[in-house]
Amino acid sequence: MAKVTLNSKTKPMAEQSEDKLSFCGFVRPITPVEGYLASHWNDVHEIVAEATLRAGYQLRLVSDSDNAGIIVANIIENLYNDPIVICDVSARNPNVFFELGMRLSFEKPVIIITDDETPFTFDISPIKHIVYPKTLRFNMISEFKLKLTSAIKSTVEVSRQAGYRGYLQQFGPIEVTQLGTHQVDLSELASDIIEIKRNIGNIVNNGVSQARSIASKPYIYGLSAEVNSDHVEKIYSLLAKGDGIADVRIVNIGTQKSRVDFAFQPPRTGISREDVRKNVVEAVLAVDDGAIFRASSPITKDIINKLGYSCE
Repeated sequence: MAKVTLNSKTKPMAEQSEDKLSFCGFVRPITPVEGYLASHWNDVHEIVAEATLRAGYQLRLVSDSDNAGIIVANIIENLYNDPIVICDVSARNPNVFFELGMRLSFEKPVIIITDDETPFTFDISPIKHIVYPKTLRFNMISEFKLKLTSAIKSTVEVSRQAGYRGYLQQFGPIEVTQLGTHQVDLSELASDIIEIKRNIGNIVNNGVSQARSIASKPYIYGLSAEVNSDHVEKIYSLLAKGDGIADVRIVNIGTQKSRVDFAFQPPRTGISREDVRKNVVEAVLAVDDGAIFRASSPITKDIINKLGYSCE
């Protein structure tokens, strides 16, 4: 093995030629949507690129490629091959979620970022999100870049360890009882994916009326808890399927704070509604003893106050 000697002329990793760095794939919105200009996404890209370079990677959109060809084919190839991928789920762009789902299905490492005005999405809320301010304020962005750089390094390091388990395997061992092989032309696969994305776009573009036709009855959230953002994953895992709890919703309200909303339903096991609310409050406080509770329902507020807990 050749011996490498560092001297004062040796550049740090972040200052070396980007041409020699591995790629970090980036999945993000591109076009303007309500509340977001196209230039906003470009600004976010530059911020993420700085953090990525500090971690020793060159940022690129997963749709970018040196190879001419079908864009969707390039996306699939990059989503599979890039050692790390960052997904910005701000504004809940359907294309971003589609590509995030593909990356997760490959059992490859991924980092999710979002702005502080986008509510967490149910299916991926258990995955830790790194939050940045939508305003892109300098002091908060500086902190965000440090967190992102650290997350990139640690996530890649963990993924290289023996026994690494991807997102799907976190739910338990996955065993394939019978595996067949089928050769698929890449252009055929790309065509199928284009059709799927078109259908997703049609659902979104058809508006709220179509979405409501496949959605369940909207929930009424009678209790909220303001907690540290680092604690939301554990609170969600403890209470999301609790008896008497219809739904748990997570909303970002700042770079360090999140709001956890609870919707209640009649318990299946016959416990009282007072006990349901008591279980929720005690579980939240066990994770975050500084939680602040607010009740939109006078009945819920009265129940919690009678239990001896403070509720605004």
